[in-house]
Amino acid sequence: MDLTKKIGCFDFELSTNNFFLAPKIQFANSFLRNMSYLLKKSNDNFNAALTLSTEPKARFCSSIHCAYYSCLQMIIHILLDQTKKTEIEIRQLANDSKNTHIYYINEVRKLVETRNPKDVLVYKKIDDLKDFRVKSDYHDQPITEQQSSNATGIAQQIRDLLIRIFKIS
Repeated sequence: MDLTKKIGCFDFELSTNNFFLAPKIQFANSFLRNMSYLLKKSNDNFNAALTLSTEPKARFCSSIHCAYYSCLQMIIHILLDQTKKTEIEIRQLANDSKNTHIYYINEVRKLVETRNPKDVLVYKKIDDLKDFRVKSDYHDQPITEQQSSNATGIAQQIRDLLIRIFKIS
């Protein structure tokens, strides 16, 4: 019986005669885990947040949105890296919770706390950033330059903290 399985950019032929399948899949999962597109997206979103908040026709709502997601993408990257779980496993755990974003944030909060409890004070600002993002995306109210500046400042603090603690390069 032959089947073909696709894992990321790798194709594997599954057969009853294939004794080397498990190591190949293990290698592929490890390889894919180390190629973090989430970090690239995180950096792109943070740069977009800065650009959107300072360009001549500033878009403050969008800058807050990008600032928040730059942190969330880095948080998901950290969960993948630190727990050695797959994206599917982490997503399933998050989907089983009441709110996926809160699940991701709380899981990394636990990791931060185990390294240095004092760092949680800075990390908790993610809650403020999340509130800014909800207001900018869903509430019928204006978003000011000051709010945008606050959001990008908070995102920078959180990103710097996570980069330092988890040695992200």
